[in-house]
Amino acid sequence: VAPTDGVGAAAGKAQPFDFMVRGHIWKQLFAQLLQIIPIGVRAFIDAFVRTTNNRKKFINLLALKWENMWSFLTEKAALTYNRQIEYFKCLCESLKVEELLNLNKDEAFEQFFEENEDILIQLKDVNISYLEKIIEKLEIHFYKLNIAGVDKELLDFVFDNKYYDINKYMIDIILVYKNSEIAERDLSKKCYTMIMTSGYDCLIDDVSDNIEEYVKEVILSNDNNCDDEKYILDLINKCSDDMDLVEKIIVHENFKLENISVCENKYWLLLLKHRKINANFDNVIQYWKQFSKNGLD
Repeated sequence: VAPTDGVGAAAGKAQPFDFMVRGHIWKQLFAQLLQIIPIGVRAFIDAFVRTTNNRKKFINLLALKWENMWSFLTEKAALTYNRQIEYFKCLCESLKVEELLNLNKDEAFEQFFEENEDILIQLKDVNISYLEKIIEKLEIHFYKLNIAGVDKELLDFVFDNKYYDINKYMIDIILVYKNSEIAERDLSKKCYTMIMTSGYDCLIDDVSDNIEEYVKEVILSNDNNCDDEKYILDLINKCSDDMDLVEKIIVHENFKLENISVCENKYWLLLLKHRKINANFDNVIQYWKQFSKNGLD
């Protein structure tokens, strides 16, 4: 079959395939199909899928017989994104999760999920439990995700189990999902404060467990952070093993301590260096007492 003959050839084979499915002799025909389409195979398969009345059966057979099916059909953008979605839905309807994952070569499914921010919208018709198993097995980490219209059960699964990257975009998405009335200004200027006061323990724990990643991805990418003093000090304390990172936090947060004694004195010199302490009498006294006691000027 020449590449240009893919559609016509597929239409010619689809009718006998449909007939044989009804006659329960489709296995023999399927073996013949695999033998006669070494050339123009992508066009043939895609046209055949469009033509046959037994699309699910055909894709099921193809997937079970050919582990490289997904990679072959999608490499070099052989299928449009919409057609890839159609195929993937058929695979989900036709295969067990374990069978589907046998088609995952070179992390093709991870890329399919993580590189398309509307993927959960496109797959909204797929069984939620089935999708959850795929996400769990592949350990998907969404770094950008459009959640409009996505089922709450699926979103709770994704966010509760931390299947996302720690970045400003995803954290904003989660915070708004949990509190639709959150102010845009607070998201842009007080992100860490919003996280810590959100009451969403899964997000709080995830950020706390990956605090250095959070600081580098979120705090240091914004020169207009205005977190509450309490949470700035919390950030500093959590990063205390890396004083270079502590200094960067101090630089990137807009604040001035009213009372220097609320933080450990090991940070005082950095705070003074970057003018983050209010020049009042009490702070001068506190500073003098501490450093004169240590024999320092």
